[in-house]
Amino acid sequence: VPSVFVVGDSDQSIYGFRGAVASNLDRFEEDFSPCNTILLLENYRSSGRITKGASAVVSKVLGRQRKDILAIKDEGLPIGVLSCLNEESEATAVAKQVEKYVKSGKVKASEIAVMYRKNSQSRSLESAFIKFNIPCFVMNGMQFFKRKEVADLIF
Repeated sequence: VPSVFVVGDSDQSIYGFRGAVASNLDRFEEDFSPCNTILLLENYRSSGRITKGASAVVSKVLGRQRKDILAIKDEGLPIGVLSCLNEESEATAVAKQVEKYVKSGKVKASEIAVMYRKNSQSRSLESAFIKFNIPCFVMNGMQFFKRKEVADLIF
């Protein structure tokens, strides 16, 4: 008897641009019945507020299988929504918020990550962090001001 083992999360459908189809996971139980489904409901990475916030957003998806995710970490800092006029004002607001959290002693700068959708946003974020004397580095990429062509022009 052939066996198939599948791991996935239809709530993580961000890879649609690569051709991933979340409905394949949703249909798996129908297409390969009978099967055993084991839900992995413990989140070891995100705080309780992030987990609850994400669950609230995806709970609005029609036809979604309900999952109650349990955060292993504490509640964490509040989730906020920020509306800005442009990239520079957004970066400044993010840097001010990071500065506020670090100065409050609630978190260390090394515990903060800023994620962005486009690589071009790194320049304005790095500029704001430099302005506010906040150490930063770009993971899996080159910092804007450390690129040879930029450094040659500035320094």
